[in-house]
Amino acid sequence: FEGAAIGILTGMLGVAIPAAAKLSGHSHSTGYIFSAASVGAVISGMIAGAKFKTLPPLRGLVVTQTTLALVAFLLPLTSPGITMAAVMFLSGLTNGPAHVFYMETVDAVRPPGTQVSSLAFLWTIEGSVGALGAAAAGRLVTWTSPSTVMLIAASFAVLSPLAYIFGARNVLRPALARPGDLP
Repeated sequence: FEGAAIGILTGMLGVAIPAAAKLSGHSHSTGYIFSAASVGAVISGMIAGAKFKTLPPLRGLVVTQTTLALVAFLLPLTSPGITMAAVMFLSGLTNGPAHVFYMETVDAVRPPGTQVSSLAFLWTIEGSVGALGAAAAGRLVTWTSPSTVMLIAASFAVLSPLAYIFGARNVLRPALARPGDLP
């Protein structure tokens, strides 16, 4: 469920941001807008991997994904260029640690010996639903506007932390332990 929500978010943004840039006459800005998110993710991911050794991974995911949802709601308020790149950099700052906490969470709840297949299954869902999100965004952006599609995408981002909060009551409960306390 969480992967589907993030897949829709990324799929829709992958269409809405270039559409907004084209409509504003700044098609060239698309590359550095997406690059800003990547730079933020690399920097914050390295820091999170090195520093957050005692934070329960599920708590880290809830915090980072909630922050991502809040940042995503800023995107429709920006215009392509430096302001949108700054917001995408902030989204990247949440995404880097989210990947670290995601890996730790999967490691805490997966059946023994299934790390690769568990990740492959989850990423297949996220990628497949992301493609559906991109297809839907392509239609929606022609009927409405890139900003409307960004707002819809941000709405899906809210589902991610909610999925983790509800999952903490059941299957994700082991990921509430600190990494050193995990089996």
